Amino acid sequence: MPKSIKPIILGFSISAMLLFITGCPEPPANLVEAPTTLTYSTSSALYYVGEAITANSPTVDQACDDWSVSPDLPVGLSIDAATGTISGTPVNQQIEVLEYTVTAANESGSTTAAISLRIFGNISLSTNQDASLVIGKSDFTTSTSGCTETETGGRNGNPVVAEGKLFLPDQYNSRVLGYNTIPVSNGAAADFVLGQQVFDSGSNLSISANSLNYPVSVAYNGTAFFVVDSDNLRVLQYNTLPTATFTAADIAVGMPNLVTDAAADPQSASTLSYPMGVFATQGKLIVADTENNRVLIWNSIPTVSGAAADIVLGQQDFASISTNGGLGVGAPTAQTFYFPSDVWSNGQNLIVADTGNNRVLIWTTFPTQNGQSADVVLGQADMTSADANLTSAGMNNPHALTSNGTQLFVCDTFNNRVLVWNAIPTVNGTAADAVLGQADFTANVSATDVNRFPNPSGIHAYNNQLFVVADTRCLVFNGQ
Repeated sequence: MPKSIKPIILGFSISAMLLFITGCPEPPANLVEAPTTLTYSTSSALYYVGEAITANSPTVDQACDDWSVSPDLPVGLSIDAATGTISGTPVNQQIEVLEYTVTAANESGSTTAAISLRIFGNISLSTNQDASLVIGKSDFTTSTSGCTETETGGRNGNPVVAEGKLFLPDQYNSRVLGYNTIPVSNGAAADFVLGQQVFDSGSNLSISANSLNYPVSVAYNGTAFFVVDSDNLRVLQYNTLPTATFTAADIAVGMPNLVTDAAADPQSASTLSYPMGVFATQGKLIVADTENNRVLIWNSIPTVSGAAADIVLGQQDFASISTNGGLGVGAPTAQTFYFPSDVWSNGQNLIVADTGNNRVLIWTTFPTQNGQSADVVLGQADMTSADANLTSAGMNNPHALTSNGTQLFVCDTFNNRVLVWNAIPTVNGTAADAVLGQADFTANVSATDVNRFPNPSGIHAYNNQLFVVADTRCLVFNGQ
């Protein structure tokens, strides 16, 4: 071999020799495969505001050094970008279950896993505490009706905070006021209105996808928005959250379409008669069909107008509507209602304000059969009593209720107060822990003031605030 060639050959690396001989590069020795399997120690988690979570750790089939999550985790929680471990202490409640996608990646590829989170909160409230804010009026003592962007008419139902926006039903003005942020000062102006084309109109417009006639309550499940359009005998469903004046609804629940006039249709699985309460959670829609003395449940959110409900409570079948199942006004059972006016659920518990029977009924597991019996009664000592009472365990026409997943709040309407249980009761006749609107559990004063309200008829818990609607205004109580 010529001497001039030898140094060149000796200078070749092994990989270069391999390339020279085969024409193929040698694969790097440290190449890792792309991940294909990713799981978390907890794929569906329930957390509590202010309590540090148990670290949620991933298991993946290949080494990964790049981790991310979409959408952003709730405030207070974070994902370690190097290990994928989720940790922290949640700051705000998130009653609805939301899904997050975690991506684990390395230099060769990536894989994903879905986790769902729900965060329950707790509002520290004391008996007879003052409200922190009033909405719908400029001060705490004004009670006259109005119809502007700063004033409401009266007899409202449950508001809701959805994606940071406050929606406040203004029943007597046939509209819902929308606030782009939760107000922080008395008499704040709304940003948009549903059911009317302008703020100073409170007339009952011809029935359409845009109009409302005595809207009572609203609800939101993280995707769809619902308005109880009571005098039109329907619940309007907006498939996306409305954010502009006079937005049209997409679906009418209780009517075959969005333009059919309210009529005395025969009671069925797809009709309503003056409904008052609505709630949507875990893919289910629940409506208090008040004048039909029943609660209707759709096991999935309707996709067309006039969809039939799957389950009826308070009656044995969809054709029956009698008070207390035909047993008489004064003879309730664990299966019957007398003008139920509100509903709430977390997907497991179902809670109903059985207004005419002066009680609240609780199902500790979500009902799956028509006429299923409730498990717990509040406001009464047993399932067959219906007396109105003014005690820490009594009620008089409770019209509205809500929960943050931990506590239960009830508008004890004719007693002019709100009852607070710091844990959802599991025993009949459990006494409330605190009362708002009165100095104690035996007082019944009807007044318009910073800590008094007549006939509360709407309520909503959000983060550290409780919204109480009474007469012509909405009071906001901040947790202490």
